[in-house]
Amino acid sequence: MNRPPISHKTLGLVFTLLLLGLNLAPPAYSFKKVSLKKYKAQALKIDNPVNLTRLSLQKTYQVNSPDFVLQFFFSGPDILGILFKRNSSQSIFMRWCFFRSCEESPFDYVSVIAQSNSPPFANNFFEIKHPHGLSYHFQGLHFFTRK
Repeated sequence: MNRPPISHKTLGLVFTLLLLGLNLAPPAYSFKKVSLKKYKAQALKIDNPVNLTRLSLQKTYQVNSPDFVLQFFFSGPDILGILFKRNSSQSIFMRWCFFRSCEESPFDYVSVIAQSNSPPFANNFFEIKHPHGLSYHFQGLHFFTRK
């Protein structure tokens, strides 16, 4: 029997419901709360703009900027991440770069991670979908805010 593939949204909903169910479980089945602040960050700090040709797909990366701190990883062609800090008065963007150095090109594609004064603010997840219908691969990423 052929079944359609499960979408990222469906997996996200199932994961969220699972976590919600675990949080509502009786104390006998509860887990000890763990603070992420007590442990070393497992993400590799990288420069911004990012050269995609040098990154492994199985790791988490961190980008530090004066206006934001975020971590991300690759989920197939898409990027999933979390914002740890941001200046909520500025929007955060990500540019898929045609060149490794992220010098501007007419083939670049800009995605919005967070609009100014709108979620996600801190400790919130974001997802950037790879642009559909493009017949080429991007070689760089650039996370930025517009002043």
